[in-house]
Amino acid sequence: MTARYTDRTGRPVDGLRELTVLAVTDITARDIITSVLRALGDPLAPWLTAFEADTASAAPSRPHGP
Repeated sequence: MTARYTDRTGRPVDGLRELTVLAVTDITARDIITSVLRALGDPLAPWLTAFEADTASAAPSRPHGP
């Protein structure tokens, strides 16, 4: 995403964190993030529906292991 932003604007960004901060006021950053998340969500939507998922999380909800 950061490379796409730099390609479109000519301005480098220092990682996704900076890009998300920019997205608050920068329409190009917002469009890039939205399009990438939509591209990820579209193929996942049928699976999430089939499993009746109501929450998506990148972190485990409980610790694993001993």
